[in-house]
Amino acid sequence: GFQAEGDRSEALSRVLTECASGLGLAEEDYVSRLAVAPPGSPEVLALVREMTVGESFFHRGSDHFEALRAVVVPALRPAPNGPPLRILSAGCSDGQELYTVAIELSAELAPAQLELVGIDVNPDAVARARAARYSSWALRATPEALRSRWFTRAGRDFLLVPEARASTRFEVANLLSADPFPPGRWDVVFCRNVLIYFSRKQAQLLVDRIAGSLSPGGFLFLGHAETLRGLTDAFHLEHT
Repeated sequence: GFQAEGDRSEALSRVLTECASGLGLAEEDYVSRLAVAPPGSPEVLALVREMTVGESFFHRGSDHFEALRAVVVPALRPAPNGPPLRILSAGCSDGQELYTVAIELSAELAPAQLELVGIDVNPDAVARARAARYSSWALRATPEALRSRWFTRAGRDFLLVPEARASTRFEVANLLSADPFPPGRWDVVFCRNVLIYFSRKQAQLLVDRIAGSLSPGGFLFLGHAETLRGLTDAFHLEHT
C-alpha cells in the first residue's frame, strides 16, 4: 500500500536500505523477500515501522472535539441502558486522538455508554497506545487543568489515568486490507490525516469501506487538509 513519487523515491530508497540493514540482509535480498512476504512478517513490519507517520498529540484539531460534543453527541446520544456510542479512530498512531475523545466525552457519557477503538498498521504504535505513557510534547495543546485531571507523573513522562482508558481498546489493522475494521457498525469514524498518504484509488476504497461501516446518520471526521470531493457521494458536509 505504500507508494513514493518524485523526490520521495530517494527517501524510500534510504528506508529500504535501513530496513535491510536492520534484518542483516543486502538491500536486493530484502526487496526480493518483501515482494512475497505475508502481512505480519519481519520484512513487512520493518517497512511499516519506518514508513508510517506517527506524529500526533492530544487535542489536535480542537474544533473537531467541540463538534463531537455539540453536534454528534446530541444527535446520537445512546440510551442509558442501550448500545454504546461506537467511535473508531482509523490510523490511531500512539492513541492520542482516541484518548482525547475519551477525555472530552467524559462529562457527556458514562464509560459504559462508550466503545472507543483505535486501529493502526504499526504494532509499535499500538503498543505505545496501550501503554498510555506520553511525553510533555504530546500534551503541548492540552490545557493545564485537563493535564492535571487526567494524567499522573511517571518520571519525565505523563501516564493517562485508568478512568480515561476504561472504554478504549487498540488493535493492529491495515486500512488497505479488504476488511480492516473490527466487526459491527460505527457511529463515528475519525480518519484524520490519513487519506493524504494514499493514492486516489486507495483513498476511494478506504472511504467506501468507511461508508459501509458507519451506521445511518453516522459521522466521519477528516483532517483539515482532506476532502471527499471526487471520492464519494455517500456523505454530505456538516457545517458547524
